[in-house]
Amino acid sequence: MIADTSFIIDILREDEFAWELLNKFFSDKKTIYITSLTIFELWFGIYLSGNPTKEEKKVLKIVNDLPILNFDREAGKISGKINADLINKGKPIKTADVLIASIAINNNKTLITRDVKHFSKIKNLKVISY
Repeated sequence: MIADTSFIIDILREDEFAWELLNKFFSDKKTIYITSLTIFELWFGIYLSGNPTKEEKKVLKIVNDLPILNFDREAGKISGKINADLINKGKPIKTADVLIASIAINNNKTLITRDVKHFSKIKNLKVISY
């Protein structure tokens, strides 16, 4: 399982449904990963916040122990195809979402996200929403 940025943010905001899902994964002993892109998006949010020190502590408390899956050559190839296909169909999505999806596909992992609208446009991506 890969936690999308939206899932991590909802955990930080103490969203009841996100916490239920997280507890279910932990009780089922499932490994939850994050991507290098999610790390970028979280740090970007930290530095934009009014209180970076406080936000950093909250974020690191959640993500420090999660293994990270990185964007590599194969994910680059996958994301290039996904992005081109979506643009050719007139259904583009945020580049960061394409990159996160390509990491999930490349590693044969399911993505946990609130943003089903974007990710449902991507063929071969397994998604769990809440």
